[in-house]
Amino acid sequence: MFKIKTLTVKNFMSVGNATQAVHFDRRDLTLVLGVNIDLGGDDSGARNGTGKTTIINALSYALYGQALTNIRRDNLINKTNAKGMLVTVEFDYGGETYRIERGRKPTAMKFFVGDVEKEITSFAKKSVKNFDCEDVHVFDIYYGGGLPDGKKSIALNLIFRASERTLKDKEVNSAFDAIQKLITEKTDYLIRK
Repeated sequence: MFKIKTLTVKNFMSVGNATQAVHFDRRDLTLVLGVNIDLGGDDSGARNGTGKTTIINALSYALYGQALTNIRRDNLINKTNAKGMLVTVEFDYGGETYRIERGRKPTAMKFFVGDVEKEITSFAKKSVKNFDCEDVHVFDIYYGGGLPDGKKSIALNLIFRASERTLKDKEVNSAFDAIQKLITEKTDYLIRK
């Protein structure tokens, strides 16, 4: 069973520089209430922009690398502080505790199993030459049929970009092969084909 434990956000949309947390593993009720001072703080729409949808967007961004609503990633950064965005989600799945930390300005992505960081993103970034591996994120973790006991399948999305030219298939395929080679040489992960 997939169970979200906590979500923390900093400099994400309407949340400023003070880290805010929502604890989903508590048995009590969490009320999200605020007043949008930009709209005057009266009852004429002052409840809009206070952070309710921010929670859903932060959760989606932490898990999938993009907001649930159609917002560009750089527009997720709090406009007042304009840097240091960090979103963290901690969850339990299949008897393990996982944590994903994702940020912008600077770009960050870390994946933990228990308290041990798994170096998925660093393999991708070390393998790419002459262009950027702009983003790496986990988009699926699977346990179950078709896998050996005690194994899980982790699916990644990688975004490659060269700022001054169009990448060629051969370059991207070569980088992808190098990433797979590093993963199999440096970890106990197996590449499923």
